[in-house]
Amino acid sequence: MALLFRYNRFFLERKARSFLVFLFFLILLVPICLSFVRTFNSSRAVSELITKDVAVSRLLVEEKNSLGKLQVVLRAFFDKYSSYLSLDYLFFYGADILPKENPYQFGFFLFPFFIPFIYGLFRLKTFYSRNSDLVYLLLFISPLIASFTEGSLNNWRSLPELLPVALISGVGVLSIWSVVKEKLFIKVFVFVLLLINFFYFFLIYFRHFPLQKAVNYQYGFKQIALFINGHYNEYEKIVIDRRFGDKNYYYIGVPSSYIPFYTSLDPHKVQNAKFLTNGIAFDKYEFRDINWESEKIRNGYLYVLPYDIVPDPKYGLNLVYEIRLPNWQPAFRLYVKED
Repeated sequence: MALLFRYNRFFLERKARSFLVFLFFLILLVPICLSFVRTFNSSRAVSELITKDVAVSRLLVEEKNSLGKLQVVLRAFFDKYSSYLSLDYLFFYGADILPKENPYQFGFFLFPFFIPFIYGLFRLKTFYSRNSDLVYLLLFISPLIASFTEGSLNNWRSLPELLPVALISGVGVLSIWSVVKEKLFIKVFVFVLLLINFFYFFLIYFRHFPLQKAVNYQYGFKQIALFINGHYNEYEKIVIDRRFGDKNYYYIGVPSSYIPFYTSLDPHKVQNAKFLTNGIAFDKYEFRDINWESEKIRNGYLYVLPYDIVPDPKYGLNLVYEIRLPNWQPAFRLYVKED
């Protein structure tokens, strides 16, 4: 749509060809629209709307007139829109790789590019004389859809914003370089600065990120599979709880995807899976919630659960293995019944 707006004269001068292209585009949209209509009540496009946000929905209930409800929605939208465009979000914490309060957190771009971005905003016409307005337009419309969704700022939803910011920052870097390129001291300084930035990124991604965010990426299911690889024939049945995290908040994972992959299980066994009331089963695996009070504990079964779902000693279960996170916090425990 941004391209149509920017190059409207080009399309108007070629009406017949433009009409065919636009018609073909609409035809390609038909399957998407039909899918949206069929799944309207469950579609994420509906369930993620900003009106479903807890705080916004509460204010909407309190408002009695339509104008007040509209003001609530618009205030929430513009609050989120301005946050997506804030320099703080773009260069200091928007990446969301680490907790926001962590001093190593950074934005979509490393913070030294903050200066080239500001400079590039004023120099954009020099490099994109004919298309600078398109870049400006992309910068301002790219966060629109993300701003209409509920919850906190989400960097996956605002990915389109990376393109115009990268173009503008690149213009700023080239402009600054064209001024200082003849000075050897400045060249060395810029080179050292880039090395520091790359080292900073590697330090965060390969050190701090695994230590602080591993649990959010279902860390542990691969390690469970590696343990099973060496003990597969020792168990009649392997029951794996789909939950991960801890008692403060359990997430529902997909060990039914990780385990077959890392154990090189025959795909035909996975395709012949049986659906359980609270999970799925194939081969000798069952992926479901484990409730010790209702579970029939059997010999020859391996039970895999989050570390803090501890069985009562009366069940006669032995701990045979423990999975720990990179920060050495426990994640999963594996139990078998005593003979």
